Amino acid sequence: MMKKFSWLLLAACLSACTAAVDQRHLAADRSPDAVDSGATQSEEGDGQFQYLVGRAAMGSKGSPADYDLAVDSLSQAKDSGHPSAPGDLGTIYARGQGVEQDLEKAAALYREAALRGDDMGQANLCFAYLNGRGVPLDYQEARQWCEVSAEQGNPYAMAHLGDMFFLGLVGERDLKQAVAWFERAALLGLQGAKNRLGVVHEQGVDGRPDYDKAMYWYHDAFRNGDPKGAKKMVELLERGK
Repeated sequence: MMKKFSWLLLAACLSACTAAVDQRHLAADRSPDAVDSGATQSEEGDGQFQYLVGRAAMGSKGSPADYDLAVDSLSQAKDSGHPSAPGDLGTIYARGQGVEQDLEKAAALYREAALRGDDMGQANLCFAYLNGRGVPLDYQEARQWCEVSAEQGNPYAMAHLGDMFFLGLVGERDLKQAVAWFERAALLGLQGAKNRLGVVHEQGVDGRPDYDKAMYWYHDAFRNGDPKGAKKMVELLERGK
């Protein structure tokens, strides 16, 4: 059964692997020292193929997971230099999916992805420092990695930055900065950021609650599938706001 599942995954990924490699992660090196060798291109292609197999093996809605295959494929992709593979492998270890949970190993893998320029690896490393998961609690280090990730457009990093300003973890509490980061994340579709915006406006950015804005963001989160938005809407209505 396992072999059959693995071959199905390989077949599903084959056509995808022949397509153009994700330019966000594997941009061509245009420096004068770049070496245009067939061997290097072949290694990158193999790494992308293994990465896609590993990602598919992690499962999704309606698709079973094969974590043995995921770990093996993502490890090969990581060794081939794929920028995102270490981060996905880190997530498997952080969650203990098919392996013994190891937060320190997860954080080390997030760091490897972060240093390769992967925005999700940077965001996950930020989260690790923000919560002391596998690394010492360090808000400044968290902020540094989240800012790097946010510059690449990662909405999770933006939301983490918003949390830091909202809670005053990196200096004075700054609700205007928090709102700015939450809005950027919300406009990229992160539902959790919309609920955070509702909370901030419910409290009041300038000390004065703005229930209309709070309701707007709770409703936006709800209509995009976040049940927390509905709960917060009901709470506001019950209070007559």
